[in-house]
Amino acid sequence: MPSGDWRVDNYVVSGGRGTPKVGPTHTAQIRIDNDGDGAADVNLEVPAYVLRLTHKRNAGVLWIRALPMSTRWEASDLRVLARMYVESASGTDELVELGRGPTERRFASRVVQEGPVAVGGYEGYRVTFEVASLEQLELDEGARWSRVTVVLARTGFRFPPRDTPTTRAGQLPVLTVFGHVNRPEDFEGTSPDFDRMVAMTDFMEEELAESRAALLACTTHEFPEVVLDGSAMRGRFWSPQMSRDELRCYRERLSGESPRRSHGARRVPFRPSGP
Repeated sequence: MPSGDWRVDNYVVSGGRGTPKVGPTHTAQIRIDNDGDGAADVNLEVPAYVLRLTHKRNAGVLWIRALPMSTRWEASDLRVLARMYVESASGTDELVELGRGPTERRFASRVVQEGPVAVGGYEGYRVTFEVASLEQLELDEGARWSRVTVVLARTGFRFPPRDTPTTRAGQLPVLTVFGHVNRPEDFEGTSPDFDRMVAMTDFMEEELAESRAALLACTTHEFPEVVLDGSAMRGRFWSPQMSRDELRCYRERLSGESPRRSHGARRVPFRPSGP
């Protein structure tokens, strides 16, 4: 937890163990147009949050999401994806889908600040924006705007996240999305806790250390990935960047079973360029 001012909202704690909450607030229905024909061809029901925290004294919310997205956007600049996120935001809705069509209610959004950032050595992009209901603005020019900061990070994870039967077509790129929303008068006060949450997040560095080291030793690619192809218990995986010989090298360097999660390894930690 970034500080003692927050409570965990998406887990029920009983007997010292946490159980994810279920229901409309904590489950996301995600529709993805993977082939670009204008119709959703992938429909997913996934946990809405990796973590969701609510502030004990004000309306602040912090969250982390693992957001599956269309393979059409896999190579898109994070700057572009961040703007798509802003355009898809409706009010203070945290469950944004990239490229989602307009909602029934109309909202205006305006970007306050944006730019590239490093997130645990991975490439990230941070954007702060404000949203307000157009209906309220039409009635009152002084209507309240809510302020939101999101950080999108490209960490090499894919969906499905674990060892589940799937096909290559079913492996969707995943954005890690960190979010912070609050009323404008309280936003600056809770921003340091958001920054701490982002800095504290661990991308399975210890669990995947051997696999990431093997990936980097067997290819010269800057950000190689290993992608599960069916059951990892049977050792089936592939890579969009590596040759068969490089994958054979990777397999031989593993001391135990193949990892049960698709992931990547960044050769050089990302550093945003200066002005």
